Amino acid sequence: KQGGTETVVGKINSIAEAGADSVELMSRGIVPYLEHKRSKSDKTTVETTANSLIELGQESVGVYLKNASTGINLDGKIKSSTDASGNINVTKNVGVYMINENGTQPDQGKVLTGMVNNAEITLGDGSVGLYSKGKGSAAADRNTVTNNGKITVGKKITGAPSVGIYSENTNLSTGTTSDITVGEDGIAFYGKNSEITANGTVNFNNKGVLAYLEDSKFVSHLGNISPTQNTMLYLKNSTAQMDGAGAPVDMTVADGYTGAYVEGNSRLTGVRKITLGRNSNGIFLQNANFDSTGITEIVGTQDNAKGILGINSSLLNKTKISLSGDNSIGIYSNANTPNAVVNEGKLELSGKKTLGVFLKGSQSFENKADISIADSSDAQNPTIGVYTSSGTSPITLTSGNIEVGVKSIGVYSTTNSPVNMTGGTLHVKDEGMGIYKQDGSVSVAGNIIVDPHTSTTPNTEPVGVYAVNGASVNDSANVTVGEKSYGFILNNDDPSKVNTYTNTAGTSVTLGSDSTYLYSGGKAQITNNKDIAAGNVDRVIGFYVKGNNTGGGNFVNNGLLDFSNGKGNIGVYAPGSTATNSASGRIYVGATDYTDPLTGQIYSDKSKIVYGIGMATDNGGQIANDGEIRIFGDKSIGMYGSGAGTVVENRGNILLDGSRATASNKIESMTGVYVDEGAKFVNKGIIKTTDSYAGRGGMVNPNVSGLVGVAVMNGSTLINEAGAKILIDADNSYGVVIRGKKNPDGTVQRYATIKNYGEIKVRGKGTYGISWKDITPAELADLEAQINSRITSDPNGQEVRGASGTDKEFEGVKISIKNGQPVFTKNGVPVSDAEVAEISKLIGNESNLGLSDIGFYVDTLGRTRPIDIDGSTPPINSQLIIGTEYSEMTNSKYWVVKGDVIKPFLDQVTGRNFKLTSLAGSLTWMATPILDSYGEITGVAMAKVPYTSFVRKTENAWNFTDGLEQRYGVNSLDSREKLLFNKLNSIGNNEPVLLTQAFDEMMGHQYANIQQRVHGTGRLIDKEITHLAKEWETKSKQSNKIKVFGMKDEYTTDTAGIIDYTSDAYGFAYLHEDETVKLGNVSGWYAGGVHNKFKFKDIGGSRENQTMLKLGIFKTMTPASDHNGNLQWTISGEGYVSKNEMHRKYLVVDEIFNAKSDYTTYGVAVKNEVGYNIRTSERT
Repeated sequence: KQGGTETVVGKINSIAEAGADSVELMSRGIVPYLEHKRSKSDKTTVETTANSLIELGQESVGVYLKNASTGINLDGKIKSSTDASGNINVTKNVGVYMINENGTQPDQGKVLTGMVNNAEITLGDGSVGLYSKGKGSAAADRNTVTNNGKITVGKKITGAPSVGIYSENTNLSTGTTSDITVGEDGIAFYGKNSEITANGTVNFNNKGVLAYLEDSKFVSHLGNISPTQNTMLYLKNSTAQMDGAGAPVDMTVADGYTGAYVEGNSRLTGVRKITLGRNSNGIFLQNANFDSTGITEIVGTQDNAKGILGINSSLLNKTKISLSGDNSIGIYSNANTPNAVVNEGKLELSGKKTLGVFLKGSQSFENKADISIADSSDAQNPTIGVYTSSGTSPITLTSGNIEVGVKSIGVYSTTNSPVNMTGGTLHVKDEGMGIYKQDGSVSVAGNIIVDPHTSTTPNTEPVGVYAVNGASVNDSANVTVGEKSYGFILNNDDPSKVNTYTNTAGTSVTLGSDSTYLYSGGKAQITNNKDIAAGNVDRVIGFYVKGNNTGGGNFVNNGLLDFSNGKGNIGVYAPGSTATNSASGRIYVGATDYTDPLTGQIYSDKSKIVYGIGMATDNGGQIANDGEIRIFGDKSIGMYGSGAGTVVENRGNILLDGSRATASNKIESMTGVYVDEGAKFVNKGIIKTTDSYAGRGGMVNPNVSGLVGVAVMNGSTLINEAGAKILIDADNSYGVVIRGKKNPDGTVQRYATIKNYGEIKVRGKGTYGISWKDITPAELADLEAQINSRITSDPNGQEVRGASGTDKEFEGVKISIKNGQPVFTKNGVPVSDAEVAEISKLIGNESNLGLSDIGFYVDTLGRTRPIDIDGSTPPINSQLIIGTEYSEMTNSKYWVVKGDVIKPFLDQVTGRNFKLTSLAGSLTWMATPILDSYGEITGVAMAKVPYTSFVRKTENAWNFTDGLEQRYGVNSLDSREKLLFNKLNSIGNNEPVLLTQAFDEMMGHQYANIQQRVHGTGRLIDKEITHLAKEWETKSKQSNKIKVFGMKDEYTTDTAGIIDYTSDAYGFAYLHEDETVKLGNVSGWYAGGVHNKFKFKDIGGSRENQTMLKLGIFKTMTPASDHNGNLQWTISGEGYVSKNEMHRKYLVVDEIFNAKSDYTTYGVAVKNEVGYNIRTSERT
């Protein structure tokens, strides 16, 4: 119709019947159709009423407007035709089609304005509710369309999209009554060069799309966006403003789908939160340049979610992204052309194998925001902040704090592109890793903080930077390394590559106990320019540079490593590598850590002792000092090397500084250089004490002693070059200690070597220039020839001294120490292992170590605490006295004292420079220390000395002691005889009188004059019988005489071996006489008995009781011519029997022992006596 107005008020059935009740649109039909061809004064309008109905057949258009301008108001209904069941049975319909052409024809160049749709449009699949295309993209050339009606379209089909409202070159707005519903893959709003303002209701939840925009702007007043199984927004060089209603909205992305697809220069704003579903993407960028400003947060709690996914796109992210599902990614970028990804939004990450940023391809990445990486449950599947493993993606960390959780990783890069941390803070928790870099370079500035390591899982220490296989590290950061953790680790298992590390002076370093600033394994070039002061921490390693099968590292120190305030710290440890302390380098270390913090005692497990060492190497490594190494603490070492092929060289100064020693914190051992097990030391510099500790101004420093310039152990080599100096000024010290290495059989396996062309000068009481053992005679002669020239001592005579051995031999008993084990022999015959008792456990809880001002006493039983003089400190020249208390528990004559028994002593002396004389606590035992290959005491070997050793073989006592020796070991442990031997074992070295006394007491001198005592007792009876016969006169010719008597007596003598005694006897005597008529003829018999009690004047008060009985007969005759009986001949015979009971008491040390015996004596005698009585006067 040209001009005028078309109004539809009823149901249109036929185009030919315009104005009638209805029109039925056949296939591919169009009704109403308006093509505006008019003159300048024409005006065209289209209007449908509320009751109008347009029903569309297959591929039909309800209203077709071409080049219309104004007055388009639609109402009623436009719908696709249905079948008998009411189901739409046609497709590819258009409800209202509006197109304005840009041309010069009279009917062209018009702009449609004021088009309002209130109609309800219900169409089938592959259909478009409203279609508007203006004449041009300029704002003035765009159609203006308003929709207040309800539009429903079906799903997309092949060859035909399904769109609620299609807007091209159109300003579209939907009113509050607008209600748009699209089917699967349907698009609610399609905009191209358009502006769309959406109000009302939009339903695209049936797998539809909210908006598809090209070069358009979309303003939504729709509120929160519910999930759909499709991409909700497509933006191509477009803007979607979702907070048109005033408040930012939430978008929820369905599982497996994308919230917004973005191409070109597009923006998405007004979004408070995008919630991600499983396997979903918040924003997908394709060839885009996207700024996420306006999106506050992206949150994902499901697995495999991605916040922002970019393909060949540049991104400025200002959105906070929080992901907690497994295998999720905050920002994914893959570019085959250079693009830039900049993150200014906080990333909060948790979940197994979740990545904050995944870079693939050739884009660059810069982080300016905080990244919080939660703890990972599995170190093999960590959460990672920034990840790249392919392409060329340089990473820059400009600012922000990166928090790396347990077992997580901050940055992971295995490409050749650099990782540069120029600012911010990298904080690594236990078992975490700040930056992992393979190949390429990593440069760090700002702050790196590594937490203490508390996990008990092996090899899980946290590290700030971990670089491998050809990586280059530049360290300009302020670094804090917690206890047991690492600042940097460089590892290399590729022999074709070299790791490098260098740092910048002026930045700070803080280290915790047991931490390592840098560890390197394999080929590496490492340079330190920093000053690192460890503070009051222990067991720190500054630089640990270790070689492996790919090669060794090369380390140079140009800075200050001051580890002198703690214990057990090591400046540089370079096993199998090369390390140099340059001319500007300084290394200070403190004391050795040898005290167990739990017990306050020296570690029983010597492997836990950690020495304070300036530089150390082994396994063929090489270390050199061109600068200064200064050692301050007890038992510290300047340089250490071990193993054949290992070389230690000093070209600078090694200073033994005792200035920090006090009376309560003495220095009793310090060593300038210690080489071991065949290592070689070349001295071209100076090794010296920093003060005159042996005396200055007549004052000796008692707190500093036991210093050693160079220790050359186990067959190592010392070359003291011309111009080199070893200057030691302290008491009980050494310029050089040198020892060879022995085989298990005691033969020398490897001689120690010393070549001195320089100066060795010592001063101090008990201080020697060179203490040697197991060097060749030629070298010894050469050294002795240098005395008073190159080798000097003050006082003189202490220049060169051989070390004494530990083997001992006495009276056929020998103890040899071979390969750290004792070997016992008796008269050249080895003692079997079964005969050797090992003493390693104590039976009591008391300390078994006594201290005094002469040395140490070790109680081998531990039942009672030995005497300990309070405040006593054993001197350097001490005695080690091993008690024999354990003899109570064994009959063995050979002991090995070790374990808990010797431990308290070892705790006292470990690492101290004692000069010990080992003694047995018993006069009858000998002891010698068991030394390992380092000269450290590990135990004590003891052997009993035969008792025959204490008397000459020509003495009577020798046989006694030989018998006593044979009795040792055959008595039960609970017997009195065993107790006697225990007493002998307790006799001390300074108590030989006690042993002599014990021997004398035990020998049985009481038996020496038995016959004398028997004879004396018999004489008592004889005396009384004689008295009865001659002194007791009788008048009868036959008489019986009896007498009871008692008698006391005492015997004294000066004869050696005879004991004085007293006796107390009582008894009886009986005599029967028959006298004949002739004067002087008498016969008869006699009897007597006596009990004699002897008390010996020995120490124990021995006693003997003797009972004797005697019976005899006699006859006295005179010649027949002698009537007066003057001449008398008496013949008698007698016999006796005597029983003796001996109770011998003898003193051994401090106890009386008893021995009882009894014996019987008997005898007979015949007497023949002649007597003549001469009367010289007669009295009447």
